[in-house]
Amino acid sequence: MSTGAECATTRPVPQPREIELLASLMLGPDESAEPLPTPRADGTPRADGLHAALQAVLIAALSHPPCVVSFSGGRDSSAVLALASDVARRHGLELPVPAIMRFAHVPASAEAAWQEMVLEHLRLDEVEVLALSDELDVLGSAATDFLKAHGIRWPANAYMHGPVIELARGGTVLTGIGGDELFSTGVPGRSLRQLAIAMLPRRVREQLWLWRRPPEGYGWLTPRGLTRVRRALVRDQRRYPYRWDRALRHWYASRAFAALDGTIALVAQGRDVEVCNPFLDRRVLAELALAGGSHGFRNRTEAMRLLCGTLLPDAVLSRPSKATFGGAVWGPRAQAFVTGWDGSGVDSRDVDTERLHGELRSEQPDARTTLLLQQGWLHVQGLSEATS
Repeated sequence: MSTGAECATTRPVPQPREIELLASLMLGPDESAEPLPTPRADGTPRADGLHAALQAVLIAALSHPPCVVSFSGGRDSSAVLALASDVARRHGLELPVPAIMRFAHVPASAEAAWQEMVLEHLRLDEVEVLALSDELDVLGSAATDFLKAHGIRWPANAYMHGPVIELARGGTVLTGIGGDELFSTGVPGRSLRQLAIAMLPRRVREQLWLWRRPPEGYGWLTPRGLTRVRRALVRDQRRYPYRWDRALRHWYASRAFAALDGTIALVAQGRDVEVCNPFLDRRVLAELALAGGSHGFRNRTEAMRLLCGTLLPDAVLSRPSKATFGGAVWGPRAQAFVTGWDGSGVDSRDVDTERLHGELRSEQPDARTTLLLQQGWLHVQGLSEATS
C-alpha cells in the first residue's frame, strides 16, 4: 500500500554483508542516498524550522488513520506521541492511538508508571495494550516468517513491530526510531592533540584507533574474526567527520541509516500499513543538523526539551532510565534451536562455534549474536543466508 505519507522511505534496504553479520552492524556508505535538503535559513529561532519539518511529517501520517504510535514510555516514543497529539489537535485530525507492548515475564521492560504519566499529561484515553509472552521469540513464528520472506536483516529485532503494525491496518505506524542515535551524545570540543591525530594518514589513524579503543565483547569470534571486525569498525568510525552536523549527514548517507529507516517497512509489507519514522525524515534531519550545529546537543535532555517544549512533563524529558526488551526475544524456540544446533552455517574461521554456543545459552545472550543465530537457522532450514 502507498498512503502517500511523505515520510515513507524510498531508499533500498541493504542486506548485511559477511563482515556486517560478524560485527552485527551495517558499515560503510549507501550509494543510493541523496543529499539532505537545504534547511530553513530565514533567521528564525533554530527550533522553528525543526518543528515545521516535524509538523509536515506528522500531518501526512495523521491524515491516514488509524495512526498508531509504537509507544514504550521511553523518551523518544513519548516525544513522537506528544508531538503527534499536539499536531492532531491543532489541525482537527484524529488523535494518534498509542500501542503498548507489555511482557509480564520481563521485569526490565516494565514502563507502566512512565506510560501512565505521559498518557495522563497528553489526555489520551484510547490506548491499545498488547499483553505478550513469547510471541516475539527471536526464532518464533513472527521472526522466522520475516526471515523466510526477506532473509537476514539489520536490525535483527525489526520483526518485533509486527503486533503494532497489525493494529494499524489501512493506516500508519509512527515510531521513535533514530532518537538513540541522534540525541544520546554530542561532539565535545576537540583538543589540539585530537585535531593533530585527525590530520594523520588514514592507515596510521586506524592503527591508533585500534590501540586506543579496541571494540568490547565479541568473545565468540576467533582471532581472525575479531581482527576483521575490529578493522572494519575502525574504518567505519574514522570516516565520521568531527563536526556533529557533518557527522549527522554522514550517518544519513550510510548503510546503517538505510537499514534502520527501511527494515520495519519490510515488516509492514502486505499489511496495508505505512511506517513513518519522523526523526529519520530527510527534512527533519536537515533541520536537526542546523539546530545542533558543530557540537550537537549538550545532552539528551536538552534535545528533548528543544523537540517537545512543555508538551511533556520535564520528569519524562530528563529521565535517566530506559527499559530493555532483551528478555522478550530469547524465548523457548530460540533456546530449543540452540540446544540442538551444531554451529553449521557460520564460518568457523571467524566464529568459535563453541564460544558462540556458550553465549547463546547464557541467561541473557549478547544481542550482537542474533544475526549469526539467524544465519545458522536459515542454513539448517536449507534456505539462503541472503547476504550480499
